[in-house]
Amino acid sequence: MKTNLMLALIMLMGMIRGYGVTVSTTADNTNAPVGLPYAAQVVSINGGTAAVYDKFWLITTKHLNIVPNTEFIHNGVVKKVIQVVPDPNSEIVLCKVNISLGGSSTWIPPYVKQGSLDGMQFVTAGYGAGRGTEMITTEIVNTSSHYITNLYVTDSNALFEVIGGDSGTSFAVEISTNLQTWVTLTNAFTFSGFESSRNVCVEKPACDQAFFRIKALTATITNGWVVPGSDGKKRWAFGKFTRSEGENLISAFTWDGCMITPGDSGGPVFVKDTDGKWKLAAINYGSFYWPWSKDGGFNTFSATLIDQTGLWYYFAPFAWYYAPCGMPQPSESFHTAVAPRSAWIKSVVGH
Repeated sequence: MKTNLMLALIMLMGMIRGYGVTVSTTADNTNAPVGLPYAAQVVSINGGTAAVYDKFWLITTKHLNIVPNTEFIHNGVVKKVIQVVPDPNSEIVLCKVNISLGGSSTWIPPYVKQGSLDGMQFVTAGYGAGRGTEMITTEIVNTSSHYITNLYVTDSNALFEVIGGDSGTSFAVEISTNLQTWVTLTNAFTFSGFESSRNVCVEKPACDQAFFRIKALTATITNGWVVPGSDGKKRWAFGKFTRSEGENLISAFTWDGCMITPGDSGGPVFVKDTDGKWKLAAINYGSFYWPWSKDGGFNTFSATLIDQTGLWYYFAPFAWYYAPCGMPQPSESFHTAVAPRSAWIKSVVGH
């Protein structure tokens, strides 16, 4: 299966925030969400991220390749890994350390309920990259798919609804008194969010008879962000689980979501349980963020994409084309579920 093949190929991860703002008004999102008490229990280690699970144990992911004597900083103190215990049946690894990580009130409790998490909102953290340069897609709107309805004229304005738009595409209104000569009004309008219609109000023309039509404009649409290098900042973001494959929980990079990028591997994924407490549901594993190609060739770039349509995912010697399918095809992130491994974790840590 393509997903499993690509997961085998991608081993460096990190996080980039989507366009919607839930944690901060900036793209950095370096503040933990209000009410989440574990900000100090997420640490940078070996080029990735780990979380405090117990007084002497960190939980993270295998492909960070942590070994005994690996050092990290927790609450301003340099500490050292003294034992590494990999899970034989998942990507999770537990790391015992030489100095206490704090009392039980600071340990991150696991989410142990079995069953699907599809549709559940989560919060994740890591030391991956923030937003890089915007990926801009230029799109010409097909005017044949737009039409005007519900025209209503007042003493000063003409009001109507434009149907058939796509999110981010723009249009202008043209007016004519004889259906031969058309004048473009100065106002430009843009469909936003998931709108497929847009209410329009323009000044009433100074004539007894007028005709309106829609003129398509060339729209520049933000389709994602280039992945820059990690800068050592801890970032937080909201996302939503959209599907799962076995013990892999998967989240799509949507306008109100997030994506992991280099540096976020091993970072914790929190969900709010029915008791109102934040609990550890998963560990960040991987994502589809590189390398993309516009022609299927070697001229590639790394980016987190809200829509992969029309691009090639190129990983020599393989290349896959994302053909149009009538809806956005977002990049995805992958997270190793904790609940199915809770018995094994307890056998190592003791709880």
